[in-house]
Amino acid sequence: MLIDRLYTPADVDVLYHYCSANTFQAIATNATIRFSDINMLNDGSESRWAYSIFEEAATRLITRKGVKESAPTIEEAFIREIDNIISPVQLIAHPFIACFSEVPDLLGQWRSYADDGRGFAVGFNGCSLKSQLPATFLKVLYEPEQQIKEMMCAIGAIYLRQQEGTEEAKKMFFEDCVMLGVSMTAFKHPAFAEEREVRAVHTISIQKQGNLMKFVDQGGIVDGSLAVEGNPVTFQVRDNHLVAYTDASLTSASMSTPICELVLGPKNHSAPGNLCLFLGGLGYTDITLKRSHAPEAV
Repeated sequence: MLIDRLYTPADVDVLYHYCSANTFQAIATNATIRFSDINMLNDGSESRWAYSIFEEAATRLITRKGVKESAPTIEEAFIREIDNIISPVQLIAHPFIACFSEVPDLLGQWRSYADDGRGFAVGFNGCSLKSQLPATFLKVLYEPEQQIKEMMCAIGAIYLRQQEGTEEAKKMFFEDCVMLGVSMTAFKHPAFAEEREVRAVHTISIQKQGNLMKFVDQGGIVDGSLAVEGNPVTFQVRDNHLVAYTDASLTSASMSTPICELVLGPKNHSAPGNLCLFLGGLGYTDITLKRSHAPEAV
């Protein structure tokens, strides 16, 4: 991983997906989680933010601002080669995102993602979730200076690999740059820091369709080595916009659902007994129910 954003959960870590009651019902009933086109998330500017971090890191490397004297000089032409790949990277490996938080009871999350507090925060065991989804899990970084430093290190790592001069290193250049472009999705504006987001990134291919284009999910790897087929990419209307999404299964042949906890939002008046009957009827056996401690008047 070129950028040090890989999420590595402990056995007891739980990730929370804030959602409406309708979305919770779909997750529990279908045992799936939805990945949405990164360009249609709530923060529509985040791709531009990440690219601005790349630009600043590149400028510092070229001007050698904050670079040790012993570090090799990276020519502008080399960085331009990287830019030529990461700028259109979404046409190569288009990121679809599923968002989670490390925190189970955040007022801002209830307001923004859980029907103004009427919904749920679905808790997933981090290890189990990570093993069962064909995605890369990234812990979001919100501190701009640290983002720039990580980007400078990543560019430097690509440069040093190419200095090896081997055929293998040359072949890795394109893959390294694509990986860098995808990893940049873990950089967000500091205004979102309270979310403490961990995002699952699943990349989708784009193929020509006559004079148009289409998304094609090529699948991926779950449970360490198990190859899974891709799922259909569909569109839904959200706020009068068409939003592409794909639903990935939360269960594999060898493992059960990673859902372990359910937090009721501050305005969610669902009866616990009714929820137990709903979940038990779907075959779940061990899910802890909790209520938000946030004030109801959110």
